[in-house]
Amino acid sequence: MVHAASRSAQVIAFPAHASVAAARSAPAPATALPWLDLVLTDPGLRAWRIEDNAFRLEGRSAADGTLASFAEVVVEGHTVRCALGQDEGAVETCQRLALALPRGYRASLHPELPLGSCTFVLHRHDESRRASAAA
Repeated sequence: MVHAASRSAQVIAFPAHASVAAARSAPAPATALPWLDLVLTDPGLRAWRIEDNAFRLEGRSAADGTLASFAEVVVEGHTVRCALGQDEGAVETCQRLALALPRGYRASLHPELPLGSCTFVLHRHDESRRASAAA
């Protein structure tokens, strides 16, 4: 579900129910997907939640240098914020966020060209080792 925080910002989050808040604050089991929230302050970019650990981003930033715009990802309590460049696309924004992830996390990016959209999937770093060991 996408909630508009203001005219120029989007926040992707599920409705805050007490059980959801309690579940997010409790230690996650090793097999649980990592949780992420996304905040966009640029009206040119749009986002949709796909899973607890994934979102799809499309569009191009409308940043013109007069107002700062950014994309912010909150990964299980760790905040990553990236300033957006002028006319920056969804793929570039996802790449910036992936490079800025906190230690212990990685992202797989799935660009959809020529549409210019990108799917961002968050993983715990140890999950990638388990998956390759199982294969």
